[in-house]
Amino acid sequence: YTQVNSSAASDVYKRQMKTLGAKVGQVRALYISMVTVLGLLALALAVPLGILGGQRFAVFMAGQLNFDLVGVQLVPSVIALQIVVGVLTPLLAALVPVRRAARMTVREAIQDQGVTAEPIQETRLSALIKRVQERLQVQRPIRLSLRNTFRRRGRLVRTLIPLILGGAVFMSVLSVRASLFLTLEETLLSQGFDVQLVLSRPYRTERIAREAAEIPAISGLEGWTIREGVFVRGDETESEDLIVYSLPPATELFEPDIVAGRWLEPTERDGIVVAVSLTDDEPDLRLDSEVTLRIGGRERDWRVVGVYETFQPPIAPPAVYLPETAYWRAYGGYDHADTIRIITAKHDAATHNAVLREMVSRLERAGIEVKSTRTASEDRSIFTERFNIITVILSFMAALLALVGGLGLMATMSINVLERTREIGVMRAIGAPDRAVLQVFIVEGVIIGILSWFGALLLSQPMSRAFTWRVGMTMVEQPLSYVFNPGAPLLWLFIVVVLAAVASFIPARSAASLSVRETIAYE
Repeated sequence: YTQVNSSAASDVYKRQMKTLGAKVGQVRALYISMVTVLGLLALALAVPLGILGGQRFAVFMAGQLNFDLVGVQLVPSVIALQIVVGVLTPLLAALVPVRRAARMTVREAIQDQGVTAEPIQETRLSALIKRVQERLQVQRPIRLSLRNTFRRRGRLVRTLIPLILGGAVFMSVLSVRASLFLTLEETLLSQGFDVQLVLSRPYRTERIAREAAEIPAISGLEGWTIREGVFVRGDETESEDLIVYSLPPATELFEPDIVAGRWLEPTERDGIVVAVSLTDDEPDLRLDSEVTLRIGGRERDWRVVGVYETFQPPIAPPAVYLPETAYWRAYGGYDHADTIRIITAKHDAATHNAVLREMVSRLERAGIEVKSTRTASEDRSIFTERFNIITVILSFMAALLALVGGLGLMATMSINVLERTREIGVMRAIGAPDRAVLQVFIVEGVIIGILSWFGALLLSQPMSRAFTWRVGMTMVEQPLSYVFNPGAPLLWLFIVVVLAAVASFIPARSAASLSVRETIAYE
């Protein structure tokens, strides 16, 4: 809007209105009305498309999360916000050029020739570019492209902003995706199992270990007990449901991320390790505090010795960890386990599935009933699908910003062609071929694209960290393990160069098609 209105505010109608005595308010009202109509026309298309896209996306998300939608409901506040933004954004963008046009005097309006090129002024930047060109012996068409790129610095900045934002978002999205998968791999490693079997009831761990010893692909096994429980507060109220894990304190399969206190010790008698989310939800639950845990109608007091952080959705119940010997004394079930966690010699999906099938078969023959199974490969596949949904949404945002930037670049190059019509005529008159004219404008567009790449690279560093933190807090209520995707800048450089070349080609082809007679006759 700023690019278009900067030109529109200097046309023949403005000169005529000023000559006929139009006041500042009348000129301002004319252009504000025009911009408002453009915004309303855009909304007439954007609102229905937004509703349709939202409905389709809701159906897609429901399918990915495996539930059926009762119905799709419109949110009036969202539509109202869309209308407000759709009207105010073009008005704010057009405010400066409209104000400049309205305050122009009659003499200035009559002398205004429309879109004209500014005289080139010698600045430190232009002097530096000139010295670099001379040192590198740059060809003349490329010299013209470099000079013209910085001729209108205000227009250049307005063109760069959406391209920089699009590139920064694109690189941030790839970094968020890399951070998500890095956090996932760290979580799968810390949870310490390749195959997990949940049994219908507790069985002796030694009995299950004998069956597992017959499978060469199994390199480690531990028996855990998993129960549901609640904390009983001092006023006899209860906390939300908890998942209670009873495990060997010297476990080699689980590596908790302890953020306060310590992990369980082999001689632990009443120690318990709780999740960070529990300390947020239960104000009285803190390090070294005493808590009452109820499991299956039995209550026992425990002391919080550690606080850990884990990667899990907010809707999942928080987990606490108890040493198995202390659990057996408090709740019974000595040397029994209802959950078997297995480490395989190889960690690929084929090995996981093979071990799972053979272990289930052996346990069933031994009279041990398996209730449910789970593998690390399945977890990885499920989380990958969820992560891809997030990255697709963010990538779509980046694509929209890149498209807006490409359209802005096309508008900029179109205005540049109009401003430099006589310059094109001179080039034609001295025998410049179509290829040379095309090269001048396409190279100029590519230079703008490369400049935006540098800006996007700088902005992507803090933006990707902010995105990663926000996604982690939204999904699992903890920051993700951040990593910047090293391939993102190279991929965006390729995309922005192609985008800039394509966006510049149409105006450049228009410039190349101008004849000497047309350029000389141009007013």
